[in-house]
Amino acid sequence: MTEIRTERLLLRRARPDDLDAMYAIMSDTETMRYWSSLPHATREVTAHWFEEMLTEAPGRDLFVAEHEGRVVARLGMWQAPEITFIFHRDVWGLGLAQEAMTALVAHAFEDGASRLTADVDPRNERSLRLLRRLGFVETHRAERTFRLGDEWADSVYLELLRPKRRERVTEIVSLSKARKTKARAEKEATAAANRVKFGRTKAEKQKAAAEKSITEKMIDAHKREI
Repeated sequence: MTEIRTERLLLRRARPDDLDAMYAIMSDTETMRYWSSLPHATREVTAHWFEEMLTEAPGRDLFVAEHEGRVVARLGMWQAPEITFIFHRDVWGLGLAQEAMTALVAHAFEDGASRLTADVDPRNERSLRLLRRLGFVETHRAERTFRLGDEWADSVYLELLRPKRRERVTEIVSLSKARKTKARAEKEATAAANRVKFGRTKAEKQKAAAEKSITEKMIDAHKREI
């Protein structure tokens, strides 16, 4: 069973006993303001919707997120490569959404996804900011893409491509070179400071003594030949 742990969260597969927690999320008017359906009027509506989370299907990779033992979100891929996420408003502003989605994105790419997409209501500024922080970029927009009751909603489409392995290797190599350059500069600076304070460094004195010894031996050998 796939589980993902972050600093404050446990992302895991849904269980039948998560229904009440999901109903608390899906029935809340403010939480559902920009969702693709109206708030769930009854627990039975949530139960019907919840069935997809309990059933495996190609392209589906859904999780619930637990915070301090309480289920506070549903997230994942409901139809690859499109991601979905909804967090109860009780935990908005705590940074949990970014923490969970960062882990989800990493999981998706490690699992072989080449790209991820998202469809967001343009009025949902909170979700758009989150996705952009994660690296998603807008690809296009469309008007009147779905209807909620008497209200039409538009869509912003975003995409995140899987980082290229070569780019990651280059970043690692560049970081290593930078660290080595910094260490070498610090070592040279320390040696220069020691020369000012103590004269030549121990290594420099040893090198000079070795060179002097070699020179003396050469002179002595030359004298014996004469």
